[in-house]
Amino acid sequence: SGTLSTCTVMITAAATVTATFNSLSPALLTLAPPSHAFGANVVGVPTAEVDFTVTNTGGASSGSMVTQLTGTDATEFQITADTCLGNVLSPGNTCTVTVRFLPTSIGNKVATLGVQAVPGGLATSTLSGIGM
Repeated sequence: SGTLSTCTVMITAAATVTATFNSLSPALLTLAPPSHAFGANVVGVPTAEVDFTVTNTGGASSGSMVTQLTGTDATEFQITADTCLGNVLSPGNTCTVTVRFLPTSIGNKVATLGVQAVPGGLATSTLSGIGM
């Protein structure tokens, strides 16, 4: 946790000490879009797929990523493609998780898409849809 640092120390014959510090921010995952409303959809019929982009905005590589859908209505949504799962994300790089809504019952549905890595943290996006 915190900032990753390196220190270089040079000692000259005159006993002058020069120290140089280079700091890198830790891995930090973000997920875009932060939310998506799939709208109303007929029960049993899948919606079009939506891509969610994970970006490591930190200065160090993430740990191995885990993706998941959580919440009471998580089973109403499906991850159909995932280039993040099990991978490490270098600083500035991205991967994609693709999700669709497939309601199994009538009513408002809400779930959370999460992508997590240590280091890197947890990035989330709120998903919603209406089964009809």
